Amino acid sequence: MSAGQVLTLAILGFALYVGGSGAYILGVVVGLPWSVATLINHATVVHLTGQLTFMILIILALFKVSRLLSTGALIQWNFMVCKFRLGPKRPRGLRNPAVSRLQRQMNNAVVEGRSHRRIVLGMRIVIVVAFCLFTFFKIETRYSTTTLQNVVLYSMIILGGAIGFTGSMSAYRVAEKTTHRKFVRTPEGSRLTVVTALFLCMILGMARTFTMMHGPAVYYSSERGVCQLAPMMPVFGGDLYFERENSNFVVISSNKIAFYIPHLSSNTAPACI
Repeated sequence: MSAGQVLTLAILGFALYVGGSGAYILGVVVGLPWSVATLINHATVVHLTGQLTFMILIILALFKVSRLLSTGALIQWNFMVCKFRLGPKRPRGLRNPAVSRLQRQMNNAVVEGRSHRRIVLGMRIVIVVAFCLFTFFKIETRYSTTTLQNVVLYSMIILGGAIGFTGSMSAYRVAEKTTHRKFVRTPEGSRLTVVTALFLCMILGMARTFTMMHGPAVYYSSERGVCQLAPMMPVFGGDLYFERENSNFVVISSNKIAFYIPHLSSNTAPACI
């Protein structure tokens, strides 16, 4: 690539990262009650941006490493085929020159990417998605609190984005007049790709808010009782936690509860206050 192309890609990548961080923070804000969202400050933005960067780095690294896992699985599959299906038909089984040569050719085709490309790509995507779901979006509580307004809002956002993407692809007659790869290289395709990426970052932030509220929790003990608190992020006045038992947002500063904000479904103060 020329220097101009490298610079263009660098600018596009930087703009996408900045925009994606903003969309991710927007998704987190959408998932919070407005009274809690107003507590967000520069420390919150730095924390959430670093969190998104960490997730992106983990996903990229795992996607690279997953090639070894998927390739190894297919090589093991080739071994099983040669061992139990082709081997018994030849003398000496797997050590037969024709069987061993075929196994070597099958393995070379997998390693070099000449066969099973879609299978390898699908396995890598499944590995990355499964890891991210169990690592970043694991919900451990047996119950959850939400409101009908939140359910309707989330459904409309996700459905609207999906309809907008598919409708745009249909309007540009992608896969009918042009291929997906050629469409992405056009100005219209580039804009749609960037917007879709930002939309996915926003959905990621919304999902992250819910899993922070209902994910792993710690116990905070005071003279009046014990609270089960789920860590969320730094905000004005301290660090924000979600109190699991009675559904309150609690701000802790200097190892003490500074104040709490009741959730829409909460009518009781935290047990440790």
